[in-house]
Amino acid sequence: ILFGHKVVTSIYLEKKNLWKVKTNKNKIFFCKYLISAVGSLSSANIPNIKGIKNFNGEWYHSGRWPKKFVNFKNKIVAQIGTGSSGIQIAPEIAKIAKKIVIFQRTPNYSIPARNSKLTKDFKKYIKENYKKIRKLLKETPGGHTFHFSKNSVFDFNEKKRNLIYERAWKKGSLSFRATFNDITKTIKANKTASKFIKNKILSVVKNKKFAKILTNFDHPFTSKRPTLNTNYYETFNKKNVDLIDLKVNPIIKITKKGIKTKEKEYLFDKIIFATGFDAFTGSILSLNLI
Repeated sequence: ILFGHKVVTSIYLEKKNLWKVKTNKNKIFFCKYLISAVGSLSSANIPNIKGIKNFNGEWYHSGRWPKKFVNFKNKIVAQIGTGSSGIQIAPEIAKIAKKIVIFQRTPNYSIPARNSKLTKDFKKYIKENYKKIRKLLKETPGGHTFHFSKNSVFDFNEKKRNLIYERAWKKGSLSFRATFNDITKTIKANKTASKFIKNKILSVVKNKKFAKILTNFDHPFTSKRPTLNTNYYETFNKKNVDLIDLKVNPIIKITKKGIKTKEKEYLFDKIIFATGFDAFTGSILSLNLI
């Protein structure tokens, strides 16, 4: 095992049938087999925004969070990105920061996570049914602990269908997409789920401008990575939370004191990039395979 080194090139020597692997400290290895166990979500996607190096405050990426404590108390914070990580981060930062401004490019469908402390009975159930649960994971799409319903969206009238959606919403979790068997198969069926979620957001978010931005969907439900949340939409009812629609007011550059958009410059103490990962291929390509 070699610590403190980073692989910078991996060149296949065809005549020798060997890989030549070089690190950032000029350490060179030759090997017959190169196993790229670099993970599918490990290469942080830090956006190449003009001026990022000029920012006088501190900035962080959700996938490379510092080990030291980060203090947001009395700070004005920018959060760029509203994907899976951003949706989970925003409510927590809003509890502490003086103000948080969330920059959204694309609105995201998000279902309540309904997280809770594990009870003794639940732990007992898992242990007693471990083999059964493992079997279920191998039988379901995505390896989840739920089956898709056998019913179609159109087996029920709108009133009955919405009652079923309501039960699924109260339960929460990724299983919401399995409420009916055709939500992920046809646009017509998918639109009923999208409409239900949109109405839920509109009923929660009191600021009509924010509600419109958060529900301006340009893609079907589940066509992007499904997200879960805890009080994400409720967060936009807080007085210290602002929302910027990047499709209307895009970022021009990062300045010494904050972020300049098409319309104005916002001043920040800290910036959070919740911009995800260069998924699947990013980590492999960073090895510079030749």
